[in-house]
Amino acid sequence: STNLLDDYEEGTFTIGVSDVSGNAVTMNGTYSTAHYTKIGNMVHINALPVITSIASAGSDCRITGLPFTSKSHTTNYSTLSVGYAASMNYTDDTNFAAYVNQNSTIAPMRIFKLSTGTAQMEASELSDGAEFVISGTYIAA
Repeated sequence: STNLLDDYEEGTFTIGVSDVSGNAVTMNGTYSTAHYTKIGNMVHINALPVITSIASAGSDCRITGLPFTSKSHTTNYSTLSVGYAASMNYTDDTNFAAYVNQNSTIAPMRIFKLSTGTAQMEASELSDGAEFVISGTYIAA
């Protein structure tokens, strides 16, 4: 039958956060292990990153270390949603999420400000001690 499940995998990966220059924030090692389930070419991730220190990280923060390279196609962008965040350094009318880059294991983090729209997230908006639950599904190459 054409509907057979021929590719199923569960596992863990090490999630990271860094800026556009590759300056990584320091993660709490207990919370840097994230989980994934891959069914066919669909990859679902779930994580609770906890930032110990933003150190020298600056602008354009991104999630790093996704377990599979995403598909490269002009219409293939997937989002990772944030359902909980604490100890963040931004105003009350702000939210954030991430999207998975094409042909990549990186997901740039976007901040949504009620008054000004969207922008790349800065490390200073994460802050030392920040934590958030992030999950989503993307298409693997």
